[in-house]
Amino acid sequence: MDNVVKIGILGGTFDPIHLGHLHLANQATKILGLQKVLFVPAGDPWMKNDKKLSDPTHRLNMTYLALENNINFQVDDLEITRSGISYTIDTIIELKHRFDPEAEFYLIMGEDAASQINYWKDTNQILKMIKLVVMTRSDGQSLMVDIDKNIKFKWINNSEMFLGVSSTKIRKMVNARKPIGEFVHQDVGKYIREYKLYRDLGDKDD
Repeated sequence: MDNVVKIGILGGTFDPIHLGHLHLANQATKILGLQKVLFVPAGDPWMKNDKKLSDPTHRLNMTYLALENNINFQVDDLEITRSGISYTIDTIIELKHRFDPEAEFYLIMGEDAASQINYWKDTNQILKMIKLVVMTRSDGQSLMVDIDKNIKFKWINNSEMFLGVSSTKIRKMVNARKPIGEFVHQDVGKYIREYKLYRDLGDKDD
């Protein structure tokens, strides 16, 4: 089993993608021994279908810019090119068809995403196909109170979590004309300025 390819999946609206996302993927790669992490920008996420997202092309382009020259990270646009609402189960099925059937997939998420697992479509089928990984600063016990006890997570208690950054915060800072250089890749910052994103759009919670 030592030769099994381990692939991480990190999904999100990436509106915009920020250094916290990259840190999450780096830590998961180091701790789990992943050979690759797939960043999957959401197309029309069902849990956020009442939120206004930036154009998918912008979110996809920013993700490419943030991951440029990182050989272990790869952008996959399947949710953006696929029509209709995006469900995690559909993404996993499609990704598994693209890779070696013996490859192990790890769905990487933060505590906020994990707390919503009970509402996902076909959760039991997801559990049969991949391993769920939650990056957290706690032992996960408090979160488990709100999660089905039959759902098995791998909890990674990581004291080095990248704090103080979120897409919501970045959008608010841009809207207030404040610098965001410490939170995003420099090319993502340039892209946001060039296309005047997040200006006078109002707040959109992540």
